[in-house]
Amino acid sequence: MIEVLASRRYGTTLADLSAAQLDAFIDDLAGEGLTPAQLLLQELPLTAFVESASADTATVQVWALLVAGGDRLGSPRQLWRTVTVELVWEDGDWKVDGWTVRPGPTPALATNAPVASLAELREVTAWPPVGGA
Repeated sequence: MIEVLASRRYGTTLADLSAAQLDAFIDDLAGEGLTPAQLLLQELPLTAFVESASADTATVQVWALLVAGGDRLGSPRQLWRTVTVELVWEDGDWKVDGWTVRPGPTPALATNAPVASLAELREVTAWPPVGGA
């Protein structure tokens, strides 16, 4: 699927980087032998900014919240990050041609904010996106 979203030049690189990041994440989070199906991993883009654009290239900053958890792993985790996506117009569509991530900005939880359970997060991340689909 990644290679469908990525440019011909970057598809293999993005697939390799994504697989390595997912493997590292699963190893870190799921040292108890959990499979990917037992994990919740949902990235939620919150806002985006077009940094630059031309007829055939664009660079977009995306501020996102990554929610992660797994069966038997205790409280789910949150990771706030800013993703820089480089795009190129290829074969009549925009394709990912570069991808970098930096941490934050990360807001603090509200005082006395309850921490959601994995079941609660699975429920709300399964809602359909705004506007349907």
